Amino acid sequence: VLKIVGIIGGLAIVAGLLFAYMQPKIDAGNNAKRSALLAVRPEDHLIGDTTKAKALLIEYSDMQCPACKAYSTAVTEIVAAHKDTLAFVYRHFPLYPTPHKNSIVAAQATEAAQKQDKFWALLDIMFQKQNEWEFVDDPKTFFIDYAISLKLNIEQFKTDMVSDTTQQRVMLDRKNAADLDLHSTPTFFLNGKQITPNGPDALKQLIEDALK
Repeated sequence: VLKIVGIIGGLAIVAGLLFAYMQPKIDAGNNAKRSALLAVRPEDHLIGDTTKAKALLIEYSDMQCPACKAYSTAVTEIVAAHKDTLAFVYRHFPLYPTPHKNSIVAAQATEAAQKQDKFWALLDIMFQKQNEWEFVDDPKTFFIDYAISLKLNIEQFKTDMVSDTTQQRVMLDRKNAADLDLHSTPTFFLNGKQITPNGPDALKQLIEDALK
């Protein structure tokens, strides 16, 4: 009996060690990599002053995503309400080619607008008018109309929207999201920690709590 108990005990130890070995390792190296990926970069779309802010919110978003649209008004409101204490970074995470076939060109359009200092203005229009362009075969016609409404240089906008530089800029954010192993939009990070708010009001509350 003692021999059997000993064998069982030994197997339990081995099983325990094997289970521990198979668990994902969260070590200093992984944490450092994650911190580096979430560090604010010079090319980021940033509202606020990260040196003075009490909290930093980073959003990975897809302009064709209905959930991103649902959160967009809340994000705009809370960023405006806490402009002195909250810093906000928007990063592109187009879920292309499925389910959002127009998401990359939408992101490229806002990057083209950025070259004329109208990134945030076009981003707001993209979400407000998402139902107009989300499923059309060629959404660029709509984006050009939005650019006209913002009084952009249209020839420059058309060129920038499809330029290699603009495409590379969007892919930079997309790779960053992939390196973080993200799979859905919107994905939010608050002070370096991924959060999963259950709706816009919950997001507002989480930010309010972080600012206290």
